[in-house]
Amino acid sequence: MRQRRQHRHILFGTAAFAISALALSGCAGGEVSEDEGTAVSEAEFEGRGPINYVSSRDASGAAQDSLDKWNSEHPDEQVTLIELPDSADQQRQQLIQNAQIESDTFSVLNLDVVWTSEFAANRWIEPLPEDALPTDSMIPATVDAASYRDTLYGAPYYTDGALLYYRTDLLEAAGIDSPPATWDEMEAACDAILALPEGQDMSCYAGQFDKNEALTVNFTEAVASAGGAVFDEEGNPTVDSPEAWLD
Repeated sequence: MRQRRQHRHILFGTAAFAISALALSGCAGGEVSEDEGTAVSEAEFEGRGPINYVSSRDASGAAQDSLDKWNSEHPDEQVTLIELPDSADQQRQQLIQNAQIESDTFSVLNLDVVWTSEFAANRWIEPLPEDALPTDSMIPATVDAASYRDTLYGAPYYTDGALLYYRTDLLEAAGIDSPPATWDEMEAACDAILALPEGQDMSCYAGQFDKNEALTVNFTEAVASAGGAVFDEEGNPTVDSPEAWLD
């Protein structure tokens, strides 16, 4: 069995889930104080013209297909896709460097949600007008991920989805009617399959276990399937709970 993780992103106007955010032109760093207002003038969003959309590599071609459709319908607002390196660290580095030199090369950023607060605090992305998006109809977690200090900085673009791939022939051979829905069920299915002649010398479960975000996701999913959580509602770690201990 193999599990695959989809990335979260947000579209930011210099900006997950993905989120998309609007980038600030000619604005250097400097953190936003709690007392400093974040209201945005509507005039700042009334301009029209070419747009540089910055994202990770468009391996599927889906993004470019969407941009081609937009460009055909908006001749005065042509969008150019600027692709960043595959490495998340290199993507972040290029985005920050562009902001720090106050370049206007990047217009709209496709950011990972973990960068929202950093880019917003340094004023590298613009907050959106309060009525910019129908947030009431969106998944709350995606809106939270695109917000900083209760201010929306990006548009949720696509959200996470963990997919479990499995072999129906092996499940059927082990007399299992449906794929596992919890970690305990998966362990039981693994034991049954590995006991089969066709399960000899096989590994049952594979995931993304490198020392990066993917490992955190796989671990969190396992804990959640056991009824636990990595943090409580106050943000305190709860990884010492019985549900978080995996044999």
